[in-house]
Amino acid sequence: MRKKITTGMLTAGIVGVLLTIAAPLTAVAHDFVVSSTPQEGETLTALPEEFSITASGELLDLAGDGSGFGILVTDAAGLYYGDGCPVVDGATLSTTAALGEAGDYRLTWQVISSDGHPTSGEVNFSWAPSDESQVSGGSDTVPVCGETVIAPPLPTETAQPTAEPEDTATPISAPIAEEETNPAAPWIIGSGVIAMLAGISGMVWLWRTKQGPFRNRGL
Repeated sequence: MRKKITTGMLTAGIVGVLLTIAAPLTAVAHDFVVSSTPQEGETLTALPEEFSITASGELLDLAGDGSGFGILVTDAAGLYYGDGCPVVDGATLSTTAALGEAGDYRLTWQVISSDGHPTSGEVNFSWAPSDESQVSGGSDTVPVCGETVIAPPLPTETAQPTAEPEDTATPISAPIAEEETNPAAPWIIGSGVIAMLAGISGMVWLWRTKQGPFRNRGL
């Protein structure tokens, strides 16, 4: 006797087939990012020790030299920052942190998942340094590990010390030129003196003359 196939039996069969197909697909699913430094949309005010991406599974670094891995940081102008050296440690990919002037930045990464497939993504964040000594210069070219050196911090403007006034000697005035003397001046002065002496002598003589009669009287 033939068994009648019901709707419930058909549905159960379809679900079973789907689960059978999904099982191996789940086993080979790519790893995904579970955390990052910085985080998506974060505003950094202090430079972290490193930028990093942590995946859901251990990353596959067969060569042991980070081949196939990459982590780059660029600003809004397209300048690159960092030394270009990715470090793979278990499920984490990291690189030395370096940033330039305040603004918007993007961290782009690529890893090899535990299933052997490459996967990539990006993290957008902002930079608002509270200490200008953490600001570095950027590069127009992609940094190459072992060849690129992280640019030193950009010089910051510092207040110039006020120059102390220099001791300056007071200029000595030029000697005043002696006034030109009139050659006739001594003669004029001499004549005046002689006239004055003559006047005094006349006054004395006149006084004596007027006193004469009284002298004769014994006064």
